[in-house]
Amino acid sequence: MDNLEGSPDLEHLETLSLVIDPSSQSQSLQKILSKLPSIRRLTCVNGNRNWNSECDASAENHDGILVLDYLSRLESLKMGGFSGYQFEFPLNLRKLTLSYNCQPWSKISAIGKLPNLEVLKLHSKSFVGEKWEMEEGEFGNLQFLELSGLGIRWWDASSDNFCCLEKLVLHDCGWLEKVPSCLGETLTLDVIELKWCHESAVNSVKQIQQEQMDMGNKDLKIVII
Repeated sequence: MDNLEGSPDLEHLETLSLVIDPSSQSQSLQKILSKLPSIRRLTCVNGNRNWNSECDASAENHDGILVLDYLSRLESLKMGGFSGYQFEFPLNLRKLTLSYNCQPWSKISAIGKLPNLEVLKLHSKSFVGEKWEMEEGEFGNLQFLELSGLGIRWWDASSDNFCCLEKLVLHDCGWLEKVPSCLGETLTLDVIELKWCHESAVNSVKQIQQEQMDMGNKDLKIVII
């Protein structure tokens, strides 16, 4: 980390992976990122994180804000283990993967408002809480959505949240009772994949497939593992 911070010229770097301790080096991280005007693909993992620790779903105390919005060329971002941190994302972001950030679902609007986001992967404990309510106008360009290892039980959405969605992946979301029925109105949807999900969620997906068939779309593929 220190060697990288002292590098004189990082302006042409396009891909970078970092393992850091944000509690002691968040300022150093911001200094490094400020030297990366050309970065397109970035991975940051908290090397000091206890990956087996539990999230406090009710906690609203945030340790800080990681400002990334000035990385105007950043297209792909992976962040893991930044529990309690909030993010300011660049508007050009197209792909985002989060894990073990332990944010409440109320904070996901910062992602939903990203105008160019096409791929979103929310892995273990990226967001915590039982209910995700998608707000109107969010995720308008999203084409691929993956939810994996989350404790979500209720998921509310409207059809405009999925107007471009092509693939939905649900892995190890055993508490989720059903998938939003409005997905039945999404004619761009090609595949829904479920693995280790509750039977009621599987049944809701089958109902969506039937609704798609009734609307003339016989190409929606359901993969159940």
